[in-house]
Amino acid sequence: MSHTNKDREAVIKATQSAHFLHQDLQNLVSADHPLLGDYALDLLNALVVIEKKLQRLQGVMDVLQENMHE
Repeated sequence: MSHTNKDREAVIKATQSAHFLHQDLQNLVSADHPLLGDYALDLLNALVVIEKKLQRLQGVMDVLQENMHE
């Protein structure tokens, strides 16, 4: 897999954004309105999958970058 620094920065930014959204949705899960909390939980469950994939992708890109500098 070949990638540029721009690609790597985009993945890092997306991973960080997913993390911030994760935190916000966790707070929303405990909302006073039960429907809002249920909806936030559904979104949080979907986000966890995306967040894990982004973290794995970032890890792969980190390893590839390290190997390029050796």
